Amino acid sequence: MAYWPKTLRGNIFAALLIVIGVPIAVIVVIALSGPLVWGGLALVAITFVALYFWRRTVDHARERAWVGAFSFGDMVASMKARQALDDPVRGRIPAPDPK
Repeated sequence: MAYWPKTLRGNIFAALLIVIGVPIAVIVVIALSGPLVWGGLALVAITFVALYFWRRTVDHARERAWVGAFSFGDMVASMKARQALDDPVRGRIPAPDPK
């Protein structure tokens, strides 16, 4: 999905980029008419698409690996439970006896 700006200034800037970018793209397409150049561009495009899908696969695998994993919140809860066992009245670690 393409991003479209929400402000008037952003819309005008995007429209100017389109108006300026389309003729430049047409000129570049006409200038790059050799099959070696187009083959190289196609190879670059296919590489970027493959890297994009590979990265998505890696991210989804990492998300699945983190489901149910030990988190910082679990550590805080275990520390509070341990402190509550040490001093159930105040829920904190008791002060040492001055002897």
